[in-house]
Amino acid sequence: MATSSTNAYELANEGYALKNLLRYGEALICFRRVLDIRLLHIDIEPRSSTLDIARAHINIAMTLGEINRQEGTDNFQDKALSRAEIANHLLKAARIHRDTLGDMTQVWRLFETVPLW
Repeated sequence: MATSSTNAYELANEGYALKNLLRYGEALICFRRVLDIRLLHIDIEPRSSTLDIARAHINIAMTLGEINRQEGTDNFQDKALSRAEIANHLLKAARIHRDTLGDMTQVWRLFETVPLW
């Protein structure tokens, strides 16, 4: 099997597989590494697209949401911080989509419908 030169594609696939196995913490690590790689390669070869970066932000946000729902923690401060991080990643993804694809109302509707609690 051929590998990508940055290994981001393989890490993302590993993150999806871990997420399917309900191993959200490990999946989150993979998705954060993918984001780091994508951000590093925005200006250097092999280049990442801004949509790749948006996808990485969405993966992180969705995984954090799953962690938040699975833990059922009673610590309000932790939940508030987690929700803030989820919102931050979703907002970054939505802005990238808006800037790259134009002012698309579907993207903003998607952002507005994602529950953060």
